Amino acid sequence: MSPGAALHLGLHALIPALLAWLLFRERFLWAACWLLAGWGIDIDHLLATPIYSAGRCSLGFHPLHTLPAIVLYATLMVAKPLRLLGLGLLIHIALDGIDCLRMACKVQSHKMSIHHEHHFQGNSVMGPGHLILLTSNLSEQSHYARMQA
Repeated sequence: MSPGAALHLGLHALIPALLAWLLFRERFLWAACWLLAGWGIDIDHLLATPIYSAGRCSLGFHPLHTLPAIVLYATLMVAKPLRLLGLGLLIHIALDGIDCLRMACKVQSHKMSIHHEHHFQGNSVMGPGHLILLTSNLSEQSHYARMQA
């Protein structure tokens, strides 16, 4: 397991537990369990082949990580009995989003280093097309990361 994947998994446990400790200390275990229940949405990873792919962004790829599902998780925040579960789900989605950004930055950095090496070999001159390369959108970067995995 890569250090980035280990950190990602660790944050999925640490952040909800820390939030439960800070906000619900008198009922820490109860709150932590509900917040950690947000991790349950990763059941949808079982629908993917392969089940785990280091370069795959979960958001928009897995059914329980899509915008309609995220809207549903936000509506859970309205009903008091479901508020902690909704918060746990939204924390999970936020952490997955951070991981997607990390992967996109890694891909962008890789693209820039390839361009940089190419430029200094005297085979390229900076032009308007390079701006397009450097500002490519997140979904393209995510697709590029999946292709590299």
